[in-house]
Amino acid sequence: MTDQTALVDQKSIDRLLDHERSTYAEMTPAMRLGRSCLWCSVPARDSPLVELLRSGKYGLSACVACCLARLDSLDTYEEWLSHVKRCDVCRSGVRCAASDPFARAHDEARQRAGKEPLVVCICCKEKEPTAQPRVVPHAWLGVESDRTYYSYMHSGFTRLNITAESDEVTFENDFPLPPLREAEHGWPTPPSFVAQCRRCSEQLSDLQLAVQEGVALECDRIALVKRVVAHHHDQVPEPHGETCALCTLYAGRGSEAATADLRAQHLVRALIMPPSPSPVL
Repeated sequence: MTDQTALVDQKSIDRLLDHERSTYAEMTPAMRLGRSCLWCSVPARDSPLVELLRSGKYGLSACVACCLARLDSLDTYEEWLSHVKRCDVCRSGVRCAASDPFARAHDEARQRAGKEPLVVCICCKEKEPTAQPRVVPHAWLGVESDRTYYSYMHSGFTRLNITAESDEVTFENDFPLPPLREAEHGWPTPPSFVAQCRRCSEQLSDLQLAVQEGVALECDRIALVKRVVAHHHDQVPEPHGETCALCTLYAGRGSEAATADLRAQHLVRALIMPPSPSPVL
């Protein structure tokens, strides 16, 4: 290793592979062979490359400048996320003023790393500037992969918890749901048992109109669908463990783990959100 490549240690390489790896389709043949930078495509003859991964004749490499810029982007994201987790205001669903410097620092780091200026809401798939006041970081654990993924989502109604005081259940941030391809084409209507509830049907109709008029976001409607399904979770038959990874997970933890919270989140995933694969980073 040269002195330059020594700036990127193994721990840094692991972080880059976990959170910054391009998809196979985004790579050129030279990138897949490790002969050019994974992100800026500079060839090895023009700049020393850090070997990120090697498997036979295939591998991934990146120039030192891109590695350091991407690590800075990760650092600023994690600092912002750490603030959100500690801040009562941010956790309530409203991005506080104190989080703005974290958002700006992350936005600037993303720009230095050559990333797209807009980020995608994991819930409704809308694109927004990183520093936009309603954008917040959102980390989630993949159901199939058991890996932590870094994403973004809209703040506000989408992040509001549902309290048990109103006979509903709370969606905690430690059990988030994966990205959904269904959101790209609009969401399906709630199950028939929800439509039979006048109160829930009126809420959904009102919010749908607000979305059409541009007053509310699509992910606000998605969040309301979650709420009404959770509110009626006792009307849904038990699913079968053989066909559901989440059921299998609960069974392994014992019956006491099947709390109302997990149960309702399972229903949201099984009924409103047909399973979709975890993203390949």
